[in-house]
Amino acid sequence: MDPAVTFQSLQMLKWNRTGISNVAGEVALLCGTVMWIASISHVRRKLFELHEMLVLVSGGSGITPFISIILIFLSNAHEKTPRVLLVAVFKKSADVGMLNLLLPLSGTPCDVVCLQLHIQAYVTRIRVPPQTARNSR
Repeated sequence: MDPAVTFQSLQMLKWNRTGISNVAGEVALLCGTVMWIASISHVRRKLFELHEMLVLVSGGSGITPFISIILIFLSNAHEKTPRVLLVAVFKKSADVGMLNLLLPLSGTPCDVVCLQLHIQAYVTRIRVPPQTARNSR
């Protein structure tokens, strides 16, 4: 291995007087670079949009980023997009109303149909009123 590369690697791991390692910064730089490259539409289409189906699994408020992703697909419904399966789990049935955010405020009904969006919603804590006891004779 080249001594210069080894020295640079050691410098990256070195703690200076402030007691801070450079590893976190290097990882952030690498991740940021990958995200930037992935944002280039040609690269994104070639590497990331090859899948036939996209499965999104969320719980509670974790659905928020997936709503954004689905709305982006809806705005690009005329382009080739993968089928989308959204599996959403909520604690209360009132929270299922968050799925209304997926309905576009504008556009044509074809946009929603062309996306091939399938939603499976589950409620984990449904309170069922106790059954009334039958009158015994």
